[in-house]
Parts: sequence; C-alpha cells; structure tokens
Amino acid sequence: MPDRQAWVRTGDGTSIYFTVRGTGAPVLALCDGILCDGFIWKYLEPHFSARTTVVHLHYRGHGLSGPPGDPDRIGLEAHADDLISALGAAGNGSDRVVVLGHSMGVQVALETYRRYPDHVAGLVLCCGAAGRVLDTFHSNGLLKSLFPSLLQQVNRRPDLARAIWTRVPADLAFQLARLSGEVNRKNIRREDLLPYLRNMVKVDFSLFTRMLARVDAHTAEDMLGSIAVPTLIVVGEKDTFTPPSVAHRMAEAIKGSEVLVLPGGSHAALIELPQMLNERIERFLDDRVRSSP
Repeated sequence: MPDRQAWVRTGDGTSIYFTVRGTGAPVLALCDGILCDGFIWKYLEPHFSARTTVVHLHYRGHGLSGPPGDPDRIGLEAHADDLISALGAAGNGSDRVVVLGHSMGVQVALETYRRYPDHVAGLVLCCGAAGRVLDTFHSNGLLKSLFPSLLQQVNRRPDLARAIWTRVPADLAFQLARLSGEVNRKNIRREDLLPYLRNMVKVDFSLFTRMLARVDAHTAEDMLGSIAVPTLIVVGEKDTFTPPSVAHRMAEAIKGSEVLVLPGGSHAALIELPQMLNERIERFLDDRVRSSP
C-alpha cells in the first residue's frame, strides 16, 4: 500500500491522482504507458520505495484521475505539467527527480525534461520511443496507415466503439497476447498482466484514440542531443511495439546514455524480468545519479 495517496487539481480543473511511497533521495517519478495505471511498476515500485521516494500519478482520464477539464489538453505537454503538479503536491516540487517512463511514458519523461530541465536529475526510458510511435510499431507502418480510418469511425460512432471496447474479456485478451507473441510466454505471469487488461477498458475509447493521435504526432527527437542528465535506455529484445533499433537510435543521439537490452523481453519486459531490471537501475542510480553534482 502507498504511504500516501491524494489528488491535485490542475489549472484546467482536472483532478490528478498520485501516490507516494518510501522516503529518501533521489525521488523517482513513474510515468505509465497509455491506457495504464501502474501495472508495469508492480515489482519496481516496492523494490525502490524501500530505498528511496517513489511518486506515481495516473494520467488524466486514466485510473483514479478525473477526465480532462479541458478536453483538448490531452497531449504530452499536459501530462508533463500534471507530473510537476503532482510532485509539488507530494512535497517534492523543489527536488530534482529521476523520471522513469514506460512506453508513452518515455515521451512524457522527455517532454518533462524539455519543459522542466531543472527538475530532472536523470532519465530511465523503458520500451518506448522519442516520438512517431506508430511508425515503428511491428517495424512497419501498417497501423499508421489504418489509424486515420479507425479514428474517423470512432468519432462517427463513439457509442458503438465504446460498446465493443468494453466487452473484450480480459482472459481472452491475455491468451491472444501470449499466442501472438506480443508478450514473452515463458516469463509473463497471468496475474501480472490481467490488471492491465481489465483496467484498460475503463478508459474512454474516444479519449484513448484522440490521445494516441497526439502521441503519434509528438516527437522529442529534436532535443535528444541537448539532454545533459544521466540516461538509461531499457528495451526488450523481442519488443514488437518499440523494437531495439528504436532504443539504439535514441542512445546514439543522447550523449553518454546507456542501453540495457532485456533478453527475450517484450513490451512488458519490466514485469517479465524484474530482478534484472531493478539491479541495473540500482547500479545506474548509484554510479550515475547519486554521484552527479
């Protein structure tokens, strides 16, 4: 259980839920992927809250956070601003924090650095891209080409889209993910992935598609070369959402960055190989962050 859970109201009236666990420095700020509200940090959060402070927020329209007060404020900039608001409300507004992002959370982490560089002491970028995410999905542009039509249909019939979206059985989705190779069948645990599959359908499908359009239009590639904090890039060897080549391109652009390839890991590698990940992040914090001025 978190040591503290609370809500902070943003400038546009959105109620953002956040939790705080542990004490000590550095502060770790956790940024989820789209449709997620914390499942991916199941093993990382308790591990590091025994050693440091961990702050985790739910995005607007996700989990226990309220819907966007301004329906148009659903882009990466809004999520970065919400993170800073949550850190301030948690009492860590003056701390330099290490921002950890998974999937879309990588873009949130990068946008936070762009907008608030003095607040960021380090970056851990997991299974994500700097931008244009639909371009690299399954190493082809198929989803990119189909997405405009899907978005048009959702906007035309949001009631039908919502009805279909909310009737997908979680157990069926889990079996499909295993059979399709989207997760590592040997390492993934049913009890670890089911919370995501059950909670994702609670996010309004129209909000999801509009947010995904913003995510795909966003890129932080232009500022990677200016990142001046320790950076660890994590990727699953078998990740079909953001393949390893994406991680290596980011590493080439971010001076002094390090890459961890999780063997056999999928897009959910953080819950497939948690011990390897936690040990590597521990070394990164000790060697690169705590030792930095």
